Amino acid sequence: MLALYVVTGIIGLGLIIVSAIGGLGHDLDVDHNIDIDHSVDIDHDVDVDHGFDADHAHEIAHSVSDVWLPFFSLRFWTYLLGGFGGFGVLLTLLGAGQEPTRMIASSVVGLIVGTGAASLYRWMNRNQLNSSVGERDFVGLVAKVLVAPQGNDPGKVRVEVKGDIIDMHAFPLEGHAISQGDEVVVVSIDGTRLTVAESERYLNS
Repeated sequence: MLALYVVTGIIGLGLIIVSAIGGLGHDLDVDHNIDIDHSVDIDHDVDVDHGFDADHAHEIAHSVSDVWLPFFSLRFWTYLLGGFGGFGVLLTLLGAGQEPTRMIASSVVGLIVGTGAASLYRWMNRNQLNSSVGERDFVGLVAKVLVAPQGNDPGKVRVEVKGDIIDMHAFPLEGHAISQGDEVVVVSIDGTRLTVAESERYLNS
């Protein structure tokens, strides 16, 4: 097992070094969340009285769209390998425990290190983005509606700002109705929420 720990540790350390010098500057994180791109259609044959709640389905869609999983991050696997291999070598050299206890302990450490590193890099990237992109960079941009707003709940739109693709909550401009899949124009921003308008109607007004 020592050979396995050494090999994975070397691979993980090598990837970490490459990442540190910028070779993996463009991480493979799925940082823009898991978005539901298909609307919930209620078939005419569905009996609403049997408990199907469209509002509840919409809330579920919002919840799922905010999910972030570290397993889609290259950094997660990089640091998992490094943590697993490094801790396995350490336990083996110290003579602590026996197999498979060492492997289990090394796997747990690798998962913790990988998740922590992916979460940290995600947080740093978002903070860097917030500091480099100003409110005026959003106004006038065209966005795509991922989740339509419903009642007092905001929708979600995807917009590209300075080469970065960002998903943000959005409300329609008064008098404008937007649906999933529509192209809209950002007319204002308040904190982390956008106000958007129907693209064709707004640009032709």
